[in-house]
Amino acid sequence: MKKERIDVIIETFTDYIEHYYDENSNTTDISGIVDDHFVEFAEWACDDFVITEEERETLLSKYESELQQYIKRIIVSEFLSILEDQ
Repeated sequence: MKKERIDVIIETFTDYIEHYYDENSNTTDISGIVDDHFVEFAEWACDDFVITEEERETLLSKYESELQQYIKRIIVSEFLSILEDQ
């Protein structure tokens, strides 16, 4: 997957997590939220044409765990940065 597409996914997933957190701010386990909502996000992003079906399959592939972990780490880091700025 190209870096530009990964950046779009990270930005969109960060917004997705921020929206979820605003509605459910009773937890501070950002990593848990990201892990719990990764599949849901991939399905939503595909349904809303943010990502293609092929990109969704790549994100959810058991063979792409390195990519998944990279995306999750970046999102957690970016989201914690957002929280610090608030």
